[in-house]
Amino acid sequence: MQLGLKIINGIGWTLAGRQVQQFTTLITLAILALYLRPADFGLIGMLTVISGFAMLICDTGFSAALIQNQRLSHKHYSSVFWVNLLVGIVVFALCYLSSGFVADFYNAPELIALMQALSFVFILIGTGTVPQALLRKEMKFKRLVIIESCSHVFTGLVVIYMALIGLGVWALIVQIMLQQAIKIVCIWLCVQWRPSVYFSYSKFKEVFDFSANVLGLKIIYYCINNMDYILIGRFLGPEILGYYTLAYKIMFIPIRNICQEINKVLFPAFSAIQSNNHLVLSLYLQSLKGTALIIMPMLLGMIAIAEEFVMVFFGEGWLQAAGILQLLCVVGILQAIPSASGTVFQSLGRAGFMLILSVVNATLLFSVLITSVHFGIEATIQSLIGYNFVWLFVLSYFLNRMILLKVSDMAGSLLYPVMLSMIMFIGVMVIKKYFLFEQDIYMKLLLMIISGIAIYFFGLYCLYKRVGLKSILAGKNSSYKL
Repeated sequence: MQLGLKIINGIGWTLAGRQVQQFTTLITLAILALYLRPADFGLIGMLTVISGFAMLICDTGFSAALIQNQRLSHKHYSSVFWVNLLVGIVVFALCYLSSGFVADFYNAPELIALMQALSFVFILIGTGTVPQALLRKEMKFKRLVIIESCSHVFTGLVVIYMALIGLGVWALIVQIMLQQAIKIVCIWLCVQWRPSVYFSYSKFKEVFDFSANVLGLKIIYYCINNMDYILIGRFLGPEILGYYTLAYKIMFIPIRNICQEINKVLFPAFSAIQSNNHLVLSLYLQSLKGTALIIMPMLLGMIAIAEEFVMVFFGEGWLQAAGILQLLCVVGILQAIPSASGTVFQSLGRAGFMLILSVVNATLLFSVLITSVHFGIEATIQSLIGYNFVWLFVLSYFLNRMILLKVSDMAGSLLYPVMLSMIMFIGVMVIKKYFLFEQDIYMKLLLMIISGIAIYFFGLYCLYKRVGLKSILAGKNSSYKL
């Protein structure tokens, strides 16, 4: 299949699957919020930082290396598999033994049993890196989407049942463990490759030379993305972290379900055309515009309906999360715009450079957060908004150096998404203020959502009639065929 068709097919399947997962996540969160306290979500937020980091170590950066390198053999895959399994066992032992230290750091003794139970899943995760990377390398995203969607739906039903019978925070622990277990078992059933009882240090080193930089990069990225959880939990306590966790999960749904899934498809695509900067630039601009056309209206729309959304789906007890959600949506927009930049750097083999840049990013971000967190949760998020705005231009500068991306090209790609999304946002706010002030909150939320969708798609239709579909979706430098 032609690369362009594979990209379209892959993005189509991943986005469709993520809508199923997004809907499942939202419904699960809404039901759990009725039976769990904000402090319970805070505990999971604390634990997620540790477990997510452990999952990252289990991958060891090998996934990206296996996808990026086009000259690997069965011996390479087998060598990497056995190392990954060993890493999974080591991570399990470290997490199990360090549970007391983590509980002391957060002053939350409940974390000990939760973390010890969760640590067992890391052994299983260590076996799944190679087969999952092979499916992505072959761009078999349909299979991956079906597996992940089914695991989301099934575990969502299980965790809701567990919450209903009063198992509390343990329902969330079981959800994480069961989801990973189902996913990895199904992936093994979908790949024909099986590891040999073979290990070659030289073969392993060929992969590790690239993956070491990728692993370092992912660790820094993870610290950047979870530094707020650590500091908020440590200085503001589990209840505030619980509100923040819920708001962040809601905000992050479109980013995780759209940006990250598109980047999974783009990485093998960028890797395949890495020798042609013109093609890389063209694909980057098209992905930027396509992502913005989806993400911006969703997050700006959420800002407009945040209070009603939280009241309807989570109840009055979670109302404090609404203001946090509105601020986080601005952060989400600023993070979504350059989300494919790391994919570009890695596909060009510049993981080492990206590692250095990420260390600088993490250091600066930590300085901003450690200063602002003492002034409360709103000041913390406002500092994140300012910092992400500045960092956007830093990334644009380096993309210009590598693929000749101009600020004018980026602005041109974002023009239509920003214009349409702002028209929708203003329209919804006007309708909310002047026409829906006497409505029941359920009807008010429904009418706001419907009006937002109608305004956005009407604007999109008018733009289509004026400039055509190609001008809306294509970037300035998109004349190259993939």
